[in-house]
Amino acid sequence: MKMRAFFVTAISLLVVLPAATEKVFRGGKSNNDRRVEEQEGTTTKTTTRLSNGVSFPLVGMGVGNLAHENIPSIIASGLNKQQQYRLIDTASASRNEEIISKAIFNNNSENEVDVIHVVTKIWYTHLGFERTKKAVMESRSRLLMALDLNSNKNQKQPELKIHILIHWPRCDDRIEWMNCQEEEDNLDDSIKKLSDPSPLLDKQNAWKASWRALEGLYSSKDDNNIASIGVSNFDLPDLKELFEMCVVKPHIYQGNVWLLMFHPDIVALLLEHDVLYQAYNVMNGILFEGDANQGRKTRAPNAMRQLEMISTGMEKSMPNVLLAFFVQHHVAVIPRTASEQHLLENSPLSIETVPLLDIQQRQAIETAVGALLRGEDIESNNLSADPLAPHVLATFENVITTDKRPVQLFWIHEETGDEIAVSEHFEPGERHEIKTHPGHSFVAYDALEKKSLEVFHISADYGGREHFNIEL
Repeated sequence: MKMRAFFVTAISLLVVLPAATEKVFRGGKSNNDRRVEEQEGTTTKTTTRLSNGVSFPLVGMGVGNLAHENIPSIIASGLNKQQQYRLIDTASASRNEEIISKAIFNNNSENEVDVIHVVTKIWYTHLGFERTKKAVMESRSRLLMALDLNSNKNQKQPELKIHILIHWPRCDDRIEWMNCQEEEDNLDDSIKKLSDPSPLLDKQNAWKASWRALEGLYSSKDDNNIASIGVSNFDLPDLKELFEMCVVKPHIYQGNVWLLMFHPDIVALLLEHDVLYQAYNVMNGILFEGDANQGRKTRAPNAMRQLEMISTGMEKSMPNVLLAFFVQHHVAVIPRTASEQHLLENSPLSIETVPLLDIQQRQAIETAVGALLRGEDIESNNLSADPLAPHVLATFENVITTDKRPVQLFWIHEETGDEIAVSEHFEPGERHEIKTHPGHSFVAYDALEKKSLEVFHISADYGGREHFNIEL
């Protein structure tokens, strides 16, 4: 599977994001084609469908690390009509599932929400078949606790869809904050008495028994509210083993933004198996980690300037544009919701106002994000986000009169040959304008039959214009 790659001038940094979600597959309509359709239009779409057909929000609020006393107000604000979050991310290790339940079900009379999704995760102390089954059912009970308490009240309650992930494939003593034996010793006797051996006795395989348990619970005909299953923080060898042994493929993979940007082998494998990537540590990981207060900004000021120029040119905030960039690549995001201001700024309704990014903007954001993550700045003369930067204005007009067929336009990456969507469908008589560069190439497709119609090459110099007619 081809991946879209850009090389950043001066530091030779390879930044990778999935482009297959935007490609036309000539062998017929695939799940990736379906996702292209979800991003049609002129602004960012914030919902998708998982591989099992379940509708799923691409923007959620992460409350796993929030102080417990702040969670009720954050969730109440997030669910309101001004923000419309419909996804909450947590973990059993955060010990806040009951708090989340109360916040959801005690406030619904005001918000009138139909469906709410909660992603929760099974901690590595509960790896093993019986341990995982017990952990899942306990999480389910805690998340539905407030619904059960309110069952006699005459108010509409939302449907709760629970998504269960394995948090880590194993406990690893090499990770400073993991205290494997101590955590095992402190487990409740009800866990230790189960038939499973301690996961510390077979670190390479304990998660496989957990996956079998998740498959059984997910496939059960019992009404257990489990809408999907998945994994988090799995590396490439574990993922390969998972896909080799599973009966039910994971629907969701949760990983940090660094992994998304710099591990194309993992991203390609997930794309191959139609697994949604849900990224955490997005805003903090890109903008703030590192030096106190200023974080990565101090080490990559030109990259920050590039993002600022794009955001200013679009009259949007930098968080808006960054999150929209990932969502438009069909990556789900769960920014941590530490304040009411951030909650509003990162909300689905706010992100939906961001227009679809053009080629130049995508390249510039990808370059800047890679530089910020690596802490290696781009040269000032490589800033490409300036809205006044030189370009060729290319106009593509659909002049097809037979059958009135809509078309869709793709840019052909000069290095990889990948075809990347740069327009929604446009009908006969309609035009699409693109700011591009001399030497760039585009291909037009019949949007109904997914057949290529014609390839166009930009021959004008900077400052020039070109007009192309798209015909059968």
